[in-house]
Amino acid sequence: PHQTAFPSNVGHASDDTVRSFMFYLTHGHHLRPPGLGACAGGTLPHVRSNFARLGLLDEQVVFLPGFFSETLPTAPFATLALLRLDGDLYPSTRDALTHCYPRLAVGGFCIVDDYYAFDECRRAVDDYRSEHGITDELVRIDRLSVLWRRCQ
Repeated sequence: PHQTAFPSNVGHASDDTVRSFMFYLTHGHHLRPPGLGACAGGTLPHVRSNFARLGLLDEQVVFLPGFFSETLPTAPFATLALLRLDGDLYPSTRDALTHCYPRLAVGGFCIVDDYYAFDECRRAVDDYRSEHGITDELVRIDRLSVLWRRCQ
């Protein structure tokens, strides 16, 4: 059968099931400059419990804790349909774009949290898009976030 939704029960999973990869930086809030707020999530067990509470935790969700620069280059996926970034700072946002955007399928969506919240995040996105000739329309989706659909 064709996979049409995120599997909440692994019994419905098939070979074409979409796996979800979560790249999680434990205690990332310690890396933020003072005054930028706290990193939500706390520990990996806390994040896992939130997924479980929402009925989203099963064998299809893969957590790869660590810095994006360490986990993304060898991440075990080939193609993404959705890329959601929440790196906040220039290096982490840039690392995520560098290692994941080339794997985003044409027609897929890139969502960037905090584009309007952190200048570093916005600059990383704008620099990457400019350097790679990405002209797909940026769409504001809420007070802080943007998305674009990859057209080429």
